[in-house]
Amino acid sequence: SFPGQFRNWFYSLLAMATVVDGTPPFKELFGYALLFAEDGRQMHKSWGNAIEFNEAADKMGVDVMRWLYCAHKPENNLLFGYGRADDVRRRFLIPLWNIYSFFTTYASLDDWQPGALEDPARPAETTPHSDNLLDRWILARLNQTIRDVSDALKSTDPFRATIAAEAFVDDLSNWYLRRSRRRYWKSDADDTDKQAAYATLYHVLVRLARLLAPFMPFVTEVMYQNLVRGVYPEALESVHHTLWPQADESVIDQALMDEMALARRIASLGLSARANANIKVRQPLSRVLVDVGSRARSLSEELTAIVVDELNVKHLEFVEDAGALVSYRILPNNKLLGPKFGKDFPAVRKALAALPPAEVAAKVAAGETVTLEVNGQTVELSGEEILVQTEAAAG
Repeated sequence: SFPGQFRNWFYSLLAMATVVDGTPPFKELFGYALLFAEDGRQMHKSWGNAIEFNEAADKMGVDVMRWLYCAHKPENNLLFGYGRADDVRRRFLIPLWNIYSFFTTYASLDDWQPGALEDPARPAETTPHSDNLLDRWILARLNQTIRDVSDALKSTDPFRATIAAEAFVDDLSNWYLRRSRRRYWKSDADDTDKQAAYATLYHVLVRLARLLAPFMPFVTEVMYQNLVRGVYPEALESVHHTLWPQADESVIDQALMDEMALARRIASLGLSARANANIKVRQPLSRVLVDVGSRARSLSEELTAIVVDELNVKHLEFVEDAGALVSYRILPNNKLLGPKFGKDFPAVRKALAALPPAEVAAKVAAGETVTLEVNGQTVELSGEEILVQTEAAAG
């Protein structure tokens, strides 16, 4: 625990360093709060929830254990156990390994080889060129992640670093690779787009191994030995001998990343709408209508093609008014209005129901009051006194 470490070990280091040579034993101190079992109790052998380090290292793996610590806010108590370790493995390690396994499998089948090694200390440092939109997006996200992780570590914030890394691996697995699989399956090994896909994914994996090496030293070492040492005899012996990757700011295309985020959001909502309507994705639909509020109501042709393919629709259309997509049901907040109006509450409810639902919803969304005529008197209702329910419009 941090209090115990501070009182004993950290204090002892300070005292000894001061007495011996009058210099501080460390420049910066990083510690966690209290460590508990994953059931929220203190660890005790008699309770059966204590875990020895050697047992944990063998059973959950030290890479998983390290990520479990790094992906935790140090000011909060850490719940340690095999269930938490399984969550880390499922959430991050397995997707990362599956991406690596996918690349190595198909690169071996096609006998694909990367270009010459320019700098053994910085393998795959030069950003490959590609005209493919997904390639340019994932390269932008990679360099954004390198920048964010570097900034987080400079601030001694491993939690923020792991959040950025996990988000990137999720993007890489659940969007880039899923949308790019067919590019690797092309029969022509010399196809330009297929070569660009291999070069991009190789570049991403090597730089990602270098980026994650301090967090997961063993998994990244396996990746490096195969991806780099297995190809270049002159490569450095270990991933831990290579230099820290530097973000290429020239490829961090914020506009592209924002537009891709919008496309993914549209696809996600569209799939949810299909699920709610019990319409399977394999059933084609004529169009999807989208309201994006105040944001630009357009996508590039390439992104539009991705979205319509993802949703299996023929057309994507943006609408000016969300009223075209939903209908509103306006209800009084009984808990607030009942005590407020007493015997007049039924009249208030009737007057509220008589108003156009879309107009009431718009006023509530804008933070405006709603005016009613009740028994010859003017009554104003605030937004919290009105409940607005939305439902998908018919059709």
